[in-house]
Amino acid sequence: MNRPRIHVGALLIGAATLLACESTFLPRSAVPTVPSVPVASDCAKMTEPTDEDIKFALGFTGDTFDSSWQRTYRIENMRVKVTWKNSENAVAYLDYLIYSCGYTQADWDYYFSDQTMREVLFRDYQNVNRTASCAEAVDKLALFEFTAQFRNEDYRIRYWAMPKTLGVTRFLMMMLVFPETSRTELDRYSRTLFPPLVSCAQ
Repeated sequence: MNRPRIHVGALLIGAATLLACESTFLPRSAVPTVPSVPVASDCAKMTEPTDEDIKFALGFTGDTFDSSWQRTYRIENMRVKVTWKNSENAVAYLDYLIYSCGYTQADWDYYFSDQTMREVLFRDYQNVNRTASCAEAVDKLALFEFTAQFRNEDYRIRYWAMPKTLGVTRFLMMMLVFPETSRTELDRYSRTLFPPLVSCAQ
């Protein structure tokens, strides 16, 4: 099975050029209904995101990110990618993957191995260090925490994964990358997006 490639290096590039706006923290509104997509007999041909998939990915964060964030998104074979950037060099990244024939433990192990994370996800960062990992429960929301550097600035990274919550054919991952100096803001956004698992130290 072809695995969609994760790559978010350069997400921080150009963030400082965005319009400076005072950040206002908003409560999260209700998110769209999770698409119900069973495994079909011709599943190998069903690799394009549906309209429901796109709506769900774009609406997952509700109104968490206000007008001080700039949102972009891409619809690709087997995935929907959404990125938010603000003028404080913070980045939020959502990756919604389509496994039309269902994903396996091997897919999970691939994405969350140290090798994949270092060589693919964080290949443009320096001094990447996984500081913690935890899960709400078996086969439930999981969280991986990191420290890293980008362009000589220190960052805190939280990376959530939602297995099986969305069924066996859909997989959502979301990452928040905040400067070390903005840890309070990182906590606030984490609490709004994933209240069951704000951090591994909660």
